[in-house]
Amino acid sequence: SESAIRMNDSAEVNPRNQATLVHEYTHGIVDELSGFNPRGVPIWANEGLAEYVEWRHEGSDGPPPLEAVALRSYARSGQIPKLKEMADQALVNQDNPALRYAVSACAVRLLIRRKSVEEVIEMIRDLGKGKKLGAVLEGRFDITLEHLQEQLEDDLKSR
Repeated sequence: SESAIRMNDSAEVNPRNQATLVHEYTHGIVDELSGFNPRGVPIWANEGLAEYVEWRHEGSDGPPPLEAVALRSYARSGQIPKLKEMADQALVNQDNPALRYAVSACAVRLLIRRKSVEEVIEMIRDLGKGKKLGAVLEGRFDITLEHLQEQLEDDLKSR
């Protein structure tokens, strides 16, 4: 089935596989919320929400400590990838996928902190209906994509 969730090395249920399941099921929820519109939700928002939910499942509000240090270093050296660049292509196919997943999750975390997780859910529904990201961000979060990028970089520099 095309809607099946597949995982490599998943015969054993262990904490790592549980975290991966949480991540993958979040993608399933995003698919449902967006009306199965695969192009509606930017990749960074979809992967970012899944990664953030995985962090929460693991008992944290942010990336693992070593990843957080790396994020701060990348941010301070001006090497944080742009959300706009992570909108249409799978993060795993881009340079430094781990960094991109973490940056995406931190962007989603900023949106949640700005309003709420419920507002992020409504954003996904709006995007699935074909509304443009810029209009949804401004209407629901009172922020532009460019300003979100600036806040993200500032936030990551200070952590």
